[in-house]
Amino acid sequence: MTAQPDHSSLGRGWTLYRRLLTYVIHHKAVMLAGMLGFVVFAASGPAATQWLGWTLDSISSENYEQARVLSPILCLAIAFGRGVGSFLGGYSMAYLAQQVMHRLRCELGEKLVALPASFFDRQAGGRLVSKVTYDVQQIAGAASEAITVAFREGLTVVFYLAQLFLIDWQLTLTFLIIAPLVGGIVSLASRYFRRYSSQMQDSMGEVTQITSETIKGYKVIRTFNADQMVNDKLTAASERNRHQNMKLELTRNTSTPLVQMIVAMGLAFLVWLAMSPDFFAGRSPGEFVIFLSAAGLLAKPIRQLTQINAVIQRGIAASSSIFELLDEPSEPNSGQHAVRRIDGRVEFRDVWFSYNDSSSALKASVLRSSPDKPWRLSVNQVAVNPV
Repeated sequence: MTAQPDHSSLGRGWTLYRRLLTYVIHHKAVMLAGMLGFVVFAASGPAATQWLGWTLDSISSENYEQARVLSPILCLAIAFGRGVGSFLGGYSMAYLAQQVMHRLRCELGEKLVALPASFFDRQAGGRLVSKVTYDVQQIAGAASEAITVAFREGLTVVFYLAQLFLIDWQLTLTFLIIAPLVGGIVSLASRYFRRYSSQMQDSMGEVTQITSETIKGYKVIRTFNADQMVNDKLTAASERNRHQNMKLELTRNTSTPLVQMIVAMGLAFLVWLAMSPDFFAGRSPGEFVIFLSAAGLLAKPIRQLTQINAVIQRGIAASSSIFELLDEPSEPNSGQHAVRRIDGRVEFRDVWFSYNDSSSALKASVLRSSPDKPWRLSVNQVAVNPV
């Protein structure tokens, strides 16, 4: 039975990722600098294979004088360009990641102080701490690391394929037959990545909660000799987190070798076709080296592109948790504040307090200050209900 793709889940994941990208596009200059660096980095790969083929043809034609001068210069120029592109792209994306993390943490902090008390009654403190620390880091990875690999390795694949098309478009199209198989494996793995990432974040929040309670309540734990109970709870929560991590790693370490094997089979078939006598007709040895080098170097960027799927799915699962908190309604401020001169007497009428809209825990018909001690309130007719 063939598994059908969950279109609603894919649509929601894309919606979350688009919202996440809104935190990135605020830094357009940094993005453009990073893109420029990745273009230079990606172009350096095909440039290196082109330089190798040109050098080989120069040796074959015994054009030593020109090659002896230009070949070392081209080699250094390609290496320099690759280094500059790598630095520019990598540093720009690292800056972007830190900016996204900073903005998300500030927004979460502002939201937490604006939420009603009933929200904190429903939520575990450790899980909220985990959102601000662990989940935000996962989002930063999806917003920066994934974009880095997608642009850098994606552009590298595009440049290599363009180089292959220029040499022999028919063989290149034959190699691209494997693309649907690769896409199918990545799509199937995506569903499992997101599911396990969400479960892993929940278990991480549980670990944080237990650890926080242990540190805050260590006196109570020792007083009631509850050391073993607390240790058992932490061990069980940590085991669940470990189990979810291993599921995630199993999916990643299964899908990546499958993709690599499919790509290797495509490359092997491509080499077999390229070794035919018809391919050599009208082509120099340098072109043959360029074609095989570019085809062989395609495997690495394709493998890295499939590996970022796990990072993206972890980021989407984390963004769901973060945006759910950011979308919580803040406590409405419907009170009125009027400043006027008073004579030292303060009186409150119909003062009450309750938990989660249940029966009142505290209800007083009148709270007034006494004349001799105007700022010390005396309570009249107080009803206190058990919580």
